[in-house]
Amino acid sequence: MVLSSGLLLILAMSGQQRDELSFDSDLEDGDHGIQTPPKKKRKKDDASSSEKKKVFQTSWLSMPQYQGWLQQDPKGDPLYFCCRACGGKRLKGGKTEIDRHGGPGYSLYTGPAQQHHNNVKKAEIDIAAIFAEHNIPIHVVDNVVDVFKKVAPDSAILKDVTLDRTKCTAVLTNVVAKTEIEETVQNIKNCPFSILVDESPDVSHKKNFCVIVKYVDPKTNLIRTDLLHMIELDPKDCSAEKIFGSFENLIKYYEIPVTNIIGLACDNANVMIGVNNSFYSRLKGPVPMASTA
Repeated sequence: MVLSSGLLLILAMSGQQRDELSFDSDLEDGDHGIQTPPKKKRKKDDASSSEKKKVFQTSWLSMPQYQGWLQQDPKGDPLYFCCRACGGKRLKGGKTEIDRHGGPGYSLYTGPAQQHHNNVKKAEIDIAAIFAEHNIPIHVVDNVVDVFKKVAPDSAILKDVTLDRTKCTAVLTNVVAKTEIEETVQNIKNCPFSILVDESPDVSHKKNFCVIVKYVDPKTNLIRTDLLHMIELDPKDCSAEKIFGSFENLIKYYEIPVTNIIGLACDNANVMIGVNNSFYSRLKGPVPMASTA
């Protein structure tokens, strides 16, 4: 039998040399003999410092930034603190949470940083409102804000403005729209107004009932036409009873006197302006003087 040169070389080695070539059977699978350094134990001083920040310290009460509002937990729990400015509200947290509670963005803080924070938010709301007022596509805001920052690089307010299409939509929905509706409701509660209503399906196959109000603004004496609400209807049942019921619930929700309605504008569909069983015939019950257009 002919043996290869490599095998002959191994056989010629001494026993000690062969042991050096063989794998260590004591090593576990995946262990290649590399020893990892032992983990360093955290110093006791670091641990105690971290624990102190989580536990309430009476020495914090004498710090200038906490005076006047920070209070120790009346129950004596070291993991809680109380805020006098919030009516003695009991809050959980250590020094980090206390700093956050009294820092910018919270009602307790009235310093320059808070004023800057408010100015940035106001700028974002104003920019978003312009897009809604002039019917500008929301996706354009991604580029517009960048242009503003390039035009005015020295503006500290624009530097901190962050407004993309997602945030712009949220600002319009949760801030601008709510504020406008509240102002409109407050106006028509105290003056006569006409309603312009129409129902129409959208691309998602949902049927919406649009309610627009027209009135004379008591502050400016100018005629205003504002959107009050978009009521989602059941597309399977859009009878006069259902439509008027949804409208009546809307008026009750905003606590608007229905007797303030003096006019109705709508299409000539039978469900809206029929003589016997329509939206208009039901509206004439509480508002007999309402006219149609």
